Amino acid sequence: MADMKNLSNDKFLKIIKNLCKKNNKKDIKILDWGCGRGDLVKFLNDQGYDCYGLEIETNSKIINQLNLDSNKDIYNKLSFIKDDNITKFNSNYFDIVITNQVIEHMSNKISFIEELKRILKTGGFSYNILPAKYRLIEVHLRMPFVHWFPKNIFRRYLIVFFNFFKFNHWAECKSLTFIQQVQYYYEYSIKKTFYSNASTLFNDFRKKGFNINDCYLKNKILNNTLTQFIKNNFISIEFLATKK
Repeated sequence: MADMKNLSNDKFLKIIKNLCKKNNKKDIKILDWGCGRGDLVKFLNDQGYDCYGLEIETNSKIINQLNLDSNKDIYNKLSFIKDDNITKFNSNYFDIVITNQVIEHMSNKISFIEELKRILKTGGFSYNILPAKYRLIEVHLRMPFVHWFPKNIFRRYLIVFFNFFKFNHWAECKSLTFIQQVQYYYEYSIKKTFYSNASTLFNDFRKKGFNINDCYLKNKILNNTLTQFIKNNFISIEFLATKK
């Protein structure tokens, strides 16, 4: 887990260095939207950047687990928001906003994009990573196909079936009965996941005044229409949005 976390941190550090060429790192304001425990926020501040974190207010117990040993001031850079996606930040404040496995949890993506446009500087960047809508395995439940089905009883039946074969249950589900586990996973899937296809998402960003690049930092050999279609629909969506 630590190795994967370090890999993710290093990846975003590389992206930031490529996007912003300012000599003074403290002049680069970064927001990790959906920061969880704040690991990336802490990492980037330790690297010398001026980085902040946002988390949905219902996840406050997660953010409180942040390890503050090496930077006691980091907690002051973390804040909470409601589902309306309204932040406390001034307009044109950030150079870069990062979202990693966050957008698929937003029921109102338009309000997110509008707020993103407000807080980003003109020419500012948003780097976003999220699961593709039609990937085989739903990344949170670790169950095949469940997110392909409408949010109704058929999805629940599928979760019942795959729960028979699930061994790595979430910590909060380990002490629950089988039926309680099914209900917990089902409610999570219908209330906390809102998958969107790449073309719709890109169009929403463009309509709100962003340029989109879904080939940023990719292998040039793989940057063709077919490869990008497969990736964006069946693996993951990864794209750079630049505010006009």
